[in-house]
Amino acid sequence: MEEHKVQALHDTLAKLKKSAGLGVASHYNFGNVKTKQVNGQTVREDGLPNNPLYFPFVKEGAYDPTNAGASKFGSGKVIKRNFDDCNSDSGSEESSDDEPTNKTASAKSSKKRKRDDRKEKEKEKKKAEKRALKVEAKRQAKLEAKRQLKLDAKRLAKREEKQKLARMNTELHSNTTKKHAKDHAVNEDSEKDKEKEKKSKKKKQKREKLKGDDAADAADDVPKPKATSEVNDAKISTVLSEKKEEKKKKSKKKNKKED
Repeated sequence: MEEHKVQALHDTLAKLKKSAGLGVASHYNFGNVKTKQVNGQTVREDGLPNNPLYFPFVKEGAYDPTNAGASKFGSGKVIKRNFDDCNSDSGSEESSDDEPTNKTASAKSSKKRKRDDRKEKEKEKKKAEKRALKVEAKRQAKLEAKRQLKLDAKRLAKREEKQKLARMNTELHSNTTKKHAKDHAVNEDSEKDKEKEKKSKKKKQKREKLKGDDAADAADDVPKPKATSEVNDAKISTVLSEKKEEKKKKSKKKNKKED
């Protein structure tokens, strides 16, 4: 719809409104809008557009709470802006009727204050404990790191010492093996020399033995005079053999005669 038609509709509806009730009324709304006629048109004095959209609103800063008629407009709530009667430290004298309530309120407030203080102390204590735990954890971590570094240094030193000992052992073993090899070679050479000497000795002994045998054979070839005992034995043996042959001849003759 066009703007002038909307404005004409609003004007006709404004003529039909009642003095009280819902909608635009004298209480619980910002309906105290002042208008004026300018060139045959109704215009709001506060400068806002005069249409239903802006009707329940007033311009910023136009609401004056000190005005006598200000309480008629708005939400109907009485806004308290002076709190001097609630301040117990003020020099105003309190009535005897308000003393018990004030005492209970002060007791409640003191209890609440004590409770809040206790809570704050507990919070501070917890924070301090957490801080102490963090500091202790950091200290333990540093100590553990130092301990680990010392252990690593000890392990490294032990490893280097073991490697040094292993190198020394290998060098000593190699030297001993070389020495044993040399000794073995010398022993083999000495044994070979001994064997050669033994062989040469044996050959010499054989040669000497052969020479001795040859000499003995030569001596045997030379005739030697027989001893008297040997001659007698030979004679006895010849005599005995002759007697045996005679006995054999006699036995043969007897056997022939019997046949």
